[in-house]
Amino acid sequence: MKSLTVYDSNYKRLKRVLGKDFESLKSCKAYRYKAEGFMDLVVEKLSDNEFSLAHYYTQNGDLMRDPEMVVKIYPEYGFCEAMTFQMDNPSIYQQVYKSVEGQVYVHQRIKIELNSFLRTWLRNLLEQGHTLVEG
Repeated sequence: MKSLTVYDSNYKRLKRVLGKDFESLKSCKAYRYKAEGFMDLVVEKLSDNEFSLAHYYTQNGDLMRDPEMVVKIYPEYGFCEAMTFQMDNPSIYQQVYKSVEGQVYVHQRIKIELNSFLRTWLRNLLEQGHTLVEG
């Protein structure tokens, strides 16, 4: 039996966290998931296959990401991958793919780190029991 890659397991975990198939997610712009004692998870559709997953808190009246990740899904292949990671305090922004003058570059170390973080984050969200409340 083939072992799962981080991309396969993240896809399966993301589907379990969201409790929906990705086709139904395409019909709405944003979803909110709650778990008692934890920050809400906000899922926003950015494009047909890209979604933002984020925790937010308010600081001095400003909405702060803690963190936000953009994830691209490939439902036809059964995997997803992290594209970006952002936190507002401390200020961190990382992206896997960067386009310079039409050439796309892949930052391999960041790709590995972000997909590993996504795996852990999705596992934690499942353990925390986030459930859909808006969307």
